[in-house]
Amino acid sequence: MDTKEQALEKARRGAPPLWMKECMDAIHLCATEMPTFTTDDIWEVLEGKGVEAPREPRAMGVAMVRAVRMKMVTILERTAVSRRRVNHGRRVQIWQSLLYKPTTEMRLFDVY
Repeated sequence: MDTKEQALEKARRGAPPLWMKECMDAIHLCATEMPTFTTDDIWEVLEGKGVEAPREPRAMGVAMVRAVRMKMVTILERTAVSRRRVNHGRRVQIWQSLLYKPTTEMRLFDVY
């Protein structure tokens, strides 16, 4: 069985640089638009852009580790059932954005 570091290294090798760039862009987009999200949301952005999944599916884990190191996200102690059919209903991690800023601000004049 792979150790965590061996698994990450294998996933790094399986993630083409162009895919990793697209994935990091998708993570940034999710983190700026949502206070919390899962990798399902990231996959939806990638699929919407026509980006093919890498041959190593654990590459998403490498991208999330990078996002944590770049202070885009932090891990929450919560999970959700995946919406992706390929995950067969398994639970996925919920991530907290460190970039999200609500766009709606309540102003004193808006309150009656």
